[in-house]
Amino acid sequence: MSNEFLKVATAEINDEISTISNILSACHTPLDVSANASKIQKSTHKIKGLLQ
Repeated sequence: MSNEFLKVATAEINDEISTISNILSACHTPLDVSANASKIQKSTHKIKGLLQ
């Protein structure tokens, strides 16, 4: 992998981690987490794709 790809991928992963953190911070009950599960899954899926 090129250094440029690694730089961009790292930035995107950090953005996705921040997104997940923000979603979870807004959740106050387990039901809130369940309601946001698809958003969390989209972020984790994108991170997984960038790491492969």
